[in-house]
Amino acid sequence: MFFKKSTSDSEAHQQPGAAVEAHQQVDNPSDPVAGGSSSKDSRIMKSLNNSQAVIEFEPDGTILHANENFLATLGYTLNEIQGKHHRLFVDPAYANSPRYAQFWEKLRNGEFQSAEFQRYGKGGKEVWIQATYNPVLDNDGNVVMVVKFASDITRQKLA
Repeated sequence: MFFKKSTSDSEAHQQPGAAVEAHQQVDNPSDPVAGGSSSKDSRIMKSLNNSQAVIEFEPDGTILHANENFLATLGYTLNEIQGKHHRLFVDPAYANSPRYAQFWEKLRNGEFQSAEFQRYGKGGKEVWIQATYNPVLDNDGNVVMVVKFASDITRQKLA
């Protein structure tokens, strides 16, 4: 699988010049030049899961899975969000806007999005995250899922 490189989304509260390069994930674990083994990939993912809020989506925004950090940050259980759409975490006006539709269209087209995002947890709790939404591509270049890696920056934003 591969992550496609893109520029940052222009969603509100994005830091100017905050373009982030995505790293390529390699399907061929025996290729030492390409970058490693499935064991190495597993260790990297374990490390990210320990330090980041991680959530996986279908290309249409349907929630597949979220780690404990994500669930704790937003106050939900996996059963409460799995199978629901990402719009659960955004302001309803934004969820119904052309900008939100464009955000998901860019992801479906393989463009990652990186910015500071305002989100809402259970009970309407305001949460700010620094996050990157990463389209995951199959060997043919088709987006098969989107993975978001996020850090909670609520304290800094609301201070």
